[in-house]
Amino acid sequence: MKKEDLETQVCLYAFDLLFVNDQSMLKKNFIDRRTTLHKSFKKEHGHFHFAEYQDAESFEEIEAFLGDSIKDCCEGLMVKTLSTNATYEPAKRSFNWLKLKKDYLDTQMGDSLDLVVVGADHGVGKRKGFFGSFLLACYNEDLECLQTVCKVGTGFSDEALETIHNQLKDFVVEKAPSGLKFKDKNVDVWVEPRLVWEIKAADLSLSPIYQAAVGEVEADKGIALRFPRFIRAREDKNVDEATNHEQIVDFYKS
Repeated sequence: MKKEDLETQVCLYAFDLLFVNDQSMLKKNFIDRRTTLHKSFKKEHGHFHFAEYQDAESFEEIEAFLGDSIKDCCEGLMVKTLSTNATYEPAKRSFNWLKLKKDYLDTQMGDSLDLVVVGADHGVGKRKGFFGSFLLACYNEDLECLQTVCKVGTGFSDEALETIHNQLKDFVVEKAPSGLKFKDKNVDVWVEPRLVWEIKAADLSLSPIYQAAVGEVEADKGIALRFPRFIRAREDKNVDEATNHEQIVDFYKS
């Protein structure tokens, strides 16, 4: 077959660099790998391009960029951690790379949930000195316990993070809150269950990690929120008034 016989023009879009000039890049952070990629190659129109990207720090920025990608008839986005712990891990899933597709956001889950804060992670980068993400739980009325359902790290203003930090620092405890159903400690600190937050999510999915309604839909799996986002604090609600596991099961099945 000759080149002129080809009916389809193939163009390569490069998005990462794992090895260059006899040097492995696997242990480099993604922002360093991307910088080296752009320095090492040149764009050739119609043959070699770099994948389009945008550095973002908020959910709103990511949401807008997702909208642009959909308009360009793309499937969605790959949301990647830029620097902290952003090494490349072959054949391994991690939270450093998350696929974000339009159908994740087009969901029937129109209502928000009221969930309880039970843990937190220390912030990095712009959030250093505050808590950066938070472990949330729903209430199980039948068992009279809390069950973990997701981590949330988006939807917060700088002012909100400072206020939340000042609230939670006095509630930090050495052990998991009494009666909390969780699988593994996946947070830096536990906190007493005092705060109830309104959370909006794109969807729900079965999870081997989170324990909301564990075993009620599938054995050994709970239900987790996908792409949760903080809306506001519910100072008018107590912990036992938080969204319960039955409501979450109903959301999942609807």
